[in-house]
Amino acid sequence: MKSVGLFFGTFDPIHKGHEAIADFFLKNFFDEVWFVVTPMNPDKIEKGTSDENIRLDYIYPFNSDKGKLELGFRRDYDKMNSNYIAEQLYDERWIIIPPSNTYDYYQDVNALYIQLGNQSGKFSYQLGLRYEDTDFFANLIDTQEITKLKYSNYFPSGILTYEINEKQSIQLSYSKRLRRPRFWDLNPFYGLGDSRSNFVGNPFLDPELTNSYEIGFLSEFEKG
Repeated sequence: MKSVGLFFGTFDPIHKGHEAIADFFLKNFFDEVWFVVTPMNPDKIEKGTSDENIRLDYIYPFNSDKGKLELGFRRDYDKMNSNYIAEQLYDERWIIIPPSNTYDYYQDVNALYIQLGNQSGKFSYQLGLRYEDTDFFANLIDTQEITKLKYSNYFPSGILTYEINEKQSIQLSYSKRLRRPRFWDLNPFYGLGDSRSNFVGNPFLDPELTNSYEIGFLSEFEKG
């Protein structure tokens, strides 16, 4: 496995508290796994993965550090190649049989966000908006099944807090979230789980969107 990481942070000496952050991370690795469905039918998976992550953030404090404005960009690029091999012993020779296949996949997610938080008296709030653009490509090479998807989403969020006293507060929050399918959920080939079952992925699975609403009462208790 090979990985490279870089972190860089700066602080503006004229405007105390300003912060700019840049992160870059790259990881590549190759994995090979053998497993046996039956003694006569061993399977092997060869998998290569490349992950690239870039993050840029800027933080601007105000209102005597009670408020904060944040701006940022993030890129998550994932690339994977999977070579699935199923073999059978025939006439004292191992031969490759279905569902052997090679699957190439990448997902490129670019995001911009802005977040504003502040406090006034007993009230405090945090508002945010995130924009994501997703580019997805997959190719089941043996059968030339190609999938191309491109979609964009906005994700608003907000938190409102009222401080009853130093130890108790009430909080309301809302957020929109997204959960993307995993690699094996998307791989359209059928594979052998064991001698009695198999599995198949769906490359056209949509991401799962959730609107989350919460109301909470926060209380701090003394140790005793």
